[in-house]
Amino acid sequence: MRNNPLRYIDPTGYYLLQAGEPGTPTEFAVRETPEGVVILHGGVLFPTAQHVATANYVLTGDPRYLRRIPEQVGPWTTAVLVDVFTALGYTYRSWRGQVWREVGAVLAGGLVGIKVPLESPDDWLAYVPARYREAVARAFEGTPEVITLTEDLIVYRHWGGDARETGSPWFSPKPYIRPGNARRYLALPPENTAKNVSVFRIPAGTTIIRGKVAPQIEQYGPYAAGGGMQIYLPNPEDAILLGPLDVVGK
Repeated sequence: MRNNPLRYIDPTGYYLLQAGEPGTPTEFAVRETPEGVVILHGGVLFPTAQHVATANYVLTGDPRYLRRIPEQVGPWTTAVLVDVFTALGYTYRSWRGQVWREVGAVLAGGLVGIKVPLESPDDWLAYVPARYREAVARAFEGTPEVITLTEDLIVYRHWGGDARETGSPWFSPKPYIRPGNARRYLALPPENTAKNVSVFRIPAGTTIIRGKVAPQIEQYGPYAAGGGMQIYLPNPEDAILLGPLDVVGK
């Protein structure tokens, strides 16, 4: 998509026209962002808002693209996912369940469980082992939710470098396609390269802590902006390793 034989840039520098006529349904245009190339006008490859949102989510790993779609455009369908992955060159079979779960999680608000009532904002720390409470509290922005799962939950661990695959209590409810996005939105420490993504299952009946990732810029550097969602599992042994996730998907 970076190929632009026409070398077209609109007067504002906002996007690159790749194909079709501007202002028509055939227009296909993209824009460079810090997360990578995103699609502005889908043309015949990505003809609906759902196509564009799903493609941008896959390209960047940023769930905000899914949340921008108005409800009146209708629900996601399997056909949309097939179209998107065919157009992007991914193997749909290997990605179908993965992306369907993630799209559903973003649109439906996440997971199936019972929120544990808290009498005061700091009560959630009682679910964290005492020696880890200070560090865990710094990792969340605001007050996280304590949730007891009523169904199994699929989660993801981004790891690499000096960060191990197993033994950590930290997980993400969604996988990031680009390691740089995982390090940014999850504010991972410098020693975690996030080159690998592993899939885990947390069984129903387990209590987890879920909330927004706090920025760690002062501690880790400017890349660690946070803002994603993370899950803290008080007992990491509760997570069952299912195997690696192929983030290339070819």
